[in-house]
Amino acid sequence: MDEDEFEKLRNDRISLVVHNGMNFKSAMDQLFWPHEEVLKFLKSGCRVISIHDMDVEEILKKSKYEVVYTINNNDETQSYA
Repeated sequence: MDEDEFEKLRNDRISLVVHNGMNFKSAMDQLFWPHEEVLKFLKSGCRVISIHDMDVEEILKKSKYEVVYTINNNDETQSYA
């Protein structure tokens, strides 16, 4: 999906919920609503599940780790830490 298609789908989803009577506290809440809606759907009302946005690359830069196992598959190496 390219950026233009993503923007259109996001705006379509926001328009739909506004048409159905949803009000947003701010423009930022409205802008990020589709993202929040996906997280709510994935969580499905379960109080035990906690979903967080994380930048894995940043975590790996700050964490000590080592590769303990690699798989060579079709001339591509996959590493598992």
